[in-house]
Order: sequence, then C-alpha cells, then structure tokens
Amino acid sequence: MQLLLPEDLIKKSGSTDPIMYYRRRLGIGRVFRRRIEMGLEMIPPLRVGARILEVGYGAGLVLYNLSGKDRELHGLDLDADPCDVAQRLARLRTKANLKKGSVLNLGGIYPPQYFDVVVSFSTLEHIRELQRALDEMDRVTIAGGYLLLGMPAVNRLMEFAFRAIGFKMNYLCLMAGARLVFDGNRTRRFRTASVCVNDAI
Repeated sequence: MQLLLPEDLIKKSGSTDPIMYYRRRLGIGRVFRRRIEMGLEMIPPLRVGARILEVGYGAGLVLYNLSGKDRELHGLDLDADPCDVAQRLARLRTKANLKKGSVLNLGGIYPPQYFDVVVSFSTLEHIRELQRALDEMDRVTIAGGYLLLGMPAVNRLMEFAFRAIGFKMNYLCLMAGARLVFDGNRTRRFRTASVCVNDAI
C-alpha cells in the first residue's frame, strides 16, 4: 500500500502534529510514511460500513487513507482543531466525525464496543497513563475487532534520529516495553512498562 499524501492535508493541525516530517528529504519522509503504510497493511478486510476510530488524528492523513467502502470514520485528538481538519478532509470528499478530547476519557464520548477498528499512530508514547488509555481503547472496540497501535521504538539510535531531525524529545513518554495479551480475537489486558518525562500528558 502506498500512503496517499494530498496537499490539503500537509498543514500542521496543532503543536504536536508531525505531518511536516512526512515530506522531509534524505529518506526521513519515507520512513514516516512507510511506518503508517505498514500499519494500515495489517488491517484485514472490513465489512461495509465498518466504524473506525483514530486516536490522535492530527492532520487527518490516516483517516483519509482509511476512507472508502462506506466506512464510518471517527477521530479524537487532544491538540488538533476538529473543524479545520474536517473541512480539509471534506474538500477531499472524506467525511469524518472529529472530536477534541482525551483518549483517557473515551467513555464520556463513545459507547462501549462501538468501533470495528481503533487505530493510533505516534500518540501513546505521549501519555503517562498508558494502561488507562489502552483500557479505554479496548472498551470501545467490538468483540472480535481490531486495535492497531504504532509507537516509535525507543532506543539511543531513535533518540538520536529524532533529535537530528528536530523532533522535541521532551514530549515523549519513553516506552520501556509494551505487550498486548490476547484471548482469542479480543484484547483482554495489557502489560506495559514506561518511564515518563516531565512534559508527557
């Protein structure tokens, strides 16, 4: 799968949105795009009308690439302006129900077992209460649904690479390890270990 990157979506939607890195030179943009492509390739064929939630939608790039087949798209972001991003997506004939809010409060926004798929790329590493965030995403995912999470590997090489391209490392909640424990097709519990820096949410 090749990630579609329309000009209308290449505009920062908030202070934490990494969208500008997707067009960087020297292979940086390719790395940012490829990790999203690899994640989206993991989603199996979905039923017509499937409900999809993206946690941390930013500029709307992932939602745009998930659109089609009468899918019902939803997005939640703590930083992005939902009206601005929805308008940009609408110009690309993509309808998404976007909200401003925290993954830690999904229960106040969406009913239990509502989404066929919940996706989140480069969001969870910013959150102090990781276990709570994972539990909330699990709660709104239907039985047999899919939870797709993408986080950067945290090691000295990645830390150096992020600093070299100007990424502000003080926003990260460094993940020492995260493992999902499955029971059949339903995620039941999560095991995590993390060390958070001061500016994490």
